[in-house]
Amino acid sequence: MFKRSVNRSITLGLCLASGVAISSATWASEPIFKVPANNSTATKSKSFAIDEKLGRAWVEVDFYYAMSETSDHYRVAVPGLRYDPTLSQVIFETDGQRVICANVVRKGWGPFKHQQLQPTGACELSHRYIKKPIDNGFRIEHVEQFEVHFKPTPSNT
Repeated sequence: MFKRSVNRSITLGLCLASGVAISSATWASEPIFKVPANNSTATKSKSFAIDEKLGRAWVEVDFYYAMSETSDHYRVAVPGLRYDPTLSQVIFETDGQRVICANVVRKGWGPFKHQQLQPTGACELSHRYIKKPIDNGFRIEHVEQFEVHFKPTPSNT
């Protein structure tokens, strides 16, 4: 996962709970993205994104800081999340369950034609601020983190 800043071309790796299979027991509790909270107020957005040719899907998290007019963009890989080009859907599959997270709709005409991802509501993207105790070897500090959680809801059909 990478961070790309509009005003700064800095790339840095972030710690993500990747490699951990997301099972139905952990859907509600495991964050897919964590970053230290910033003291400045930012506008945050979370959405699905796709690469049609490669059949890949991911979650994008964007921050916009009005005071400095800068923004940060993160791409978050979610194990089990993919794009199905034949169905034009973003799908999450794990533990034998399949959840349709978004439909891809083509809009516009001619050179104005574009695609739009319309979430189905079956895959919730939420965020929260968490205070985590960090032991630095001398004392325990409580550091605030910004987390994004992904919670698919399998249908009972």
